[in-house]
Amino acid sequence: MAKGTPAFQFYPADFVADARVQLMNCEQIGAYWLLCCHMWMEGGVLPNNDAILARLSRTEKRWPKVKQLVMSCFVVCKTKVYHKRLRREKSKQVQLRKTRAAAGKLGAKARWGADGKRHSLPLAKNGPSPSSSPSTPKKKPAAPPPVKPSGDHATAIAYFVEAYEKTVSLPYAFSAGKDGKIVKDLLATFNLDGFKTMVDRYFGDPDQFSKDNGFSLQLMRGKANTLMSAGAIEEEIKYPSID
Repeated sequence: MAKGTPAFQFYPADFVADARVQLMNCEQIGAYWLLCCHMWMEGGVLPNNDAILARLSRTEKRWPKVKQLVMSCFVVCKTKVYHKRLRREKSKQVQLRKTRAAAGKLGAKARWGADGKRHSLPLAKNGPSPSSSPSTPKKKPAAPPPVKPSGDHATAIAYFVEAYEKTVSLPYAFSAGKDGKIVKDLLATFNLDGFKTMVDRYFGDPDQFSKDNGFSLQLMRGKANTLMSAGAIEEEIKYPSID
């Protein structure tokens, strides 16, 4: 990973929905992000050295207490540590740069040619001359209105919105596209009765994370397995020891 690459994309929904992140406290989240930032700047890897990782994460003497959960998010090798998602982001950046560079070379070749002299590009037939003003762009046709939910889909949406408004005492800003798809996916997995059970558990005994970050269908989807297993999922989640 080139050290000159200044930034990488971040996906908040994926981050907050990750089961390991939901188990982290503020100190562990901070340590995780500091290690990600240092890893990106240092070419995609960090040494597998507790003293260095403790210093970079700024946990110092508390590193042994936060280490296991934080490091479960990374791939730990004998001497190095790396992050799969950061590697994918780097590959995407490299491919995008190659595509843009190739397009730039083709454009330069068409304009300048092999002799290094500028060539006039042909105009489209009956097109405007270089001195004429550009024509007004045509308006794109309006997108069709979203399909109105019906059947179990509509029932599930209404059930969630009602539970939300009873809990929060505010109207829920429902997104027909994003929220509608989440409801469809959950119905396909758990059916209508299972969806209602999930909603009841989500609002009936909310955790501190949901209270702090606001209730939403997106957050509920991230906790779907936990909610449907009535707490048993926490006993099943086991992270391999990296010691």
